[in-house]
Order: sequence, then structure tokens, then C-alpha cells
Amino acid sequence: MGKLFIFGIGGTGARVMRSLTFLSAAGAAFQSATVIPILIDTDAQNGDTIRTLRLLDMYETLRKERTGGDFFSTDIQKLSSMQLAGDTQKEQIDKSYLLKFSQANITFADYLGVSRLGPALQDPSRALLEMLYDKSEKNKQSAELNLDMSVGFKGNPNIGALVFNDFRQSAAYKFFEAAFNENDKIIIVGSVFGGTGASGIPVLVNTIRASANPVINVAKIGTVLVLPYFGIQGRNDSAINDQLFNTKAVAALSYYSNHMYSKINAVYYIGDSVKPSPFENNEGGTKQANSAHAVELFAACALSHFDREADNLGAATSFFEFGVKNKNLPLSTSLHFGEQFLRQVIKPMATFMLFTTLLNRTLAANDTFSARKDAGISGNWLGALGGSYALLEEFLNRFSDWLNELANETQTFKPFNNHNWHTADPNTFLMGKELKASLLGFAKIGPKPAELSTAMHELIKANKAKTGTFPVIFESFHKAAEQLMNAHYSNL
Repeated sequence: MGKLFIFGIGGTGARVMRSLTFLSAAGAAFQSATVIPILIDTDAQNGDTIRTLRLLDMYETLRKERTGGDFFSTDIQKLSSMQLAGDTQKEQIDKSYLLKFSQANITFADYLGVSRLGPALQDPSRALLEMLYDKSEKNKQSAELNLDMSVGFKGNPNIGALVFNDFRQSAAYKFFEAAFNENDKIIIVGSVFGGTGASGIPVLVNTIRASANPVINVAKIGTVLVLPYFGIQGRNDSAINDQLFNTKAVAALSYYSNHMYSKINAVYYIGDSVKPSPFENNEGGTKQANSAHAVELFAACALSHFDREADNLGAATSFFEFGVKNKNLPLSTSLHFGEQFLRQVIKPMATFMLFTTLLNRTLAANDTFSARKDAGISGNWLGALGGSYALLEEFLNRFSDWLNELANETQTFKPFNNHNWHTADPNTFLMGKELKASLLGFAKIGPKPAELSTAMHELIKANKAKTGTFPVIFESFHKAAEQLMNAHYSNL
């Protein structure tokens, strides 16, 4: 079934991968056997990127603990995972989801080697560069030659395009070329209204199509082009101006139309004209960690759509957009989305949310949860679950944060009444729906911790043969949530 390589470029690419990770945890399926995210950003300390890298690492660890079912079923791996131990024929690459640039922590002038040139009046090369690029100091809005690239390209795709050309010489890209096989697919996601994504997308497409690996030359390639969907607060000392986002997007799309689309099998346009409250203007670094937005969720859905449909795409470029049935907010269930989206996205998310609420209700009961004996736990069962549960708890807290961010933006995506897995009521968690009948021996689960039924005990007993206590509990609650969803929420 091949592998799906996802190149997430810049902060937007990282935020889309954040949404994709949560969807994958909930069981939103991919067709490819393995998904390999490759994040590309010169700003290695970008808050969006760091947050997503941590999330991907947690996902990878938790997936190893599962024994079956849909949750965490997508096999997400680092590019380095395909590198065999002791392989001396290939240059070693970083064991990270982030592809690192070798010359990121310098100014653009340093990258070009301007210091080695003579004065402009004597050296025509320096004179030409100073004609092409602004030479203001790096703290000025217009700075180009003195641009500090350690925090990205600050909305300058003319600079990013040059620097990205070094990508093809990186050890990671050469390894990707060698590891790419027939039936593998590639999709690239990034924004077209900034600097990193707008410049990186076309360079990456051209590099792939010019590869020495003939399999890559004919591989199916998709791009998710994220159009303007947020604004930022104005700052006199910032090189980023959201008033230019639309202009930059138009310029990028015009270039892509003339020079790139013919090399791509599928193009997805995702954007939103309704902007949330402006984000704080952080040019990069750890402080740039924007709240989640529905556009990023829909862009993540485009990645899985391409994975399913790539084999059906013809020679001509196919174009896709994402739409909703009506604009009334919040975006929730069948009022806004079609049957396919409800089945492939909303239902897995709802099942995962129900799983978290059931788990929390039982965990809160601690030693009064009598089924712990069925799981083979003689003492405090929270202690018996150990570090695996602590990691799951951190992941679920981040899941709640993500849902809350989606629900609180101007373009509200809110399929659930309460997004906090510690306080959500499993009877009424789904927007517009309520659990009215009993399953697994309990009718409505009251506000206080309640013992689960004999049927729940049987689920745990049936899974007891699975290795380890955590997998037993995880799979039992997973099956309980699936049964509840299928019995009472099958029609969303």
C-alpha cells in the first residue's frame, strides 16, 4: 500500500500536522501503510513546530502500547525510521520529524557571502545585491540582506526561494530520494501568504520532479495551499504585515498557475475570509504558537483525502476546495457537513471524546473501580498504569486544549458541548445529541463516578490476555466507547 510522505512547511504546516495527529489518534484512517511527516522550517524554535514535534513523539510512543482498534491506528513514523541500524552506505540523518537547515542561524547577507565582497562602488556583485535587496538593519521592517533567518523568512518568499534550493543537498532529502518506492505518494502543505510556505512549496515540487530517482519523477504529488485565514496585530518594528497577506497569496497563486500546477496531480485550496481576532505579532521563536483554527483541521482532512484518492487521479491536475452547507456558527454536525465528513472525521472524534470521558469517570473512582481486579491490578490502579497513562493524560489534555481553541475562534468549530475530558458529561457531550438508553448495564452515567457494568468487566476480562495492564484498560475502554457510539450516536 506504500507510504505517504507529508511535507509540512513553516508554522502553518506544523499547525496542520497538529490537527492531523489528533485526527489520527481518534482513528481517522489513512489508506497508506505508513505516514511519514517531514516538517520544514528554518525557525527550529518556532512554538508551533515545537508543540507539534512533542505531539508526534507522544503519538508514536502511545501507538506502541495499543493492541488493536482504530485509536492510534495510523502508523506515523520519522523519516529516520527507514534507516537500518548499521547502514554505512547512507549518511545518517537526525531522528526527528523536523528537517534542519544547515545555515539557518545566520543573516541572508551571511548566507550570500556578502562580507567577502568588496565595496559596492568597486564590486559589481555587491552593487547588484544591494540593488535587489534592501540593506536596512535587521530590526527594520524592510530588512532583507540583514534579515535574521533563524526565525524564518518573515514573509519574504523572494529570500526563502533561494535558501530552499539548498534543501536538495541535505542528507535528509537524499535519504528520502533513496527510500522512495513505487506506490509511495507525496503531499505538501503550507501557507501561500507568508515566506516559508510560499517559497518552499514550488522549490520542493521542482526538486522532486527533477529527482534522479525515476520513481519520484512519476509519483503522485498533491499540494494543500492554505490561503489567508488569520490576521496579526500591527507592530512598527515587525517585518510581517497582514495587510499584504492577500496580495502575497495572489502573487503566489499566479506563479503556481504558470509554473507549478502542471507538475502536480492534486491542488487543495483551504482558506477563510472570516478572520479571528488578530494573533499577537511574534515573528518567530517559542512565542509563535497560534491557537488552532478550523482551516487547519480541514487542511489535515485534505491530506487524508489525497491519500485515498491519489490512485484515481488522472494526468490532468485536479483541483479541490472545502465547503460547508451553511455559514451559521458554530460549525458542528449534520447541519454543516456532508455524510462523508461526518463518517470519516466527526464520528472518530466523537468516539475518542467519549473514550476520554468514560476513562476519566472511572479513573476518578480510583480504588472503587471494582473491575481493576479483572484487569489483574491488586493495588492502586492509577499507580499500576504508570508512565504510559501519564503520557496518555498529557496527550488528552492537549486534545482538550486543541478542541477548546477550535471552539473559541471566530470561525467556530464546536461539535462537542464540553471539550474538557475531565468534566465532559458522556451523556450530553455531543452537540445536539443526548444518550437516552442504556448500554453496558448503565443508563445515564451520573455526575459522580459510577462503577461500570458487568459487561465492562467482561470486556476487561476478554482483554486480560493482552500484555501489560495499560493495553488492557486502553482497549477495554476503547471498545466500550465504540459500542456506545454505534448504539446511540450512529446517526449524527
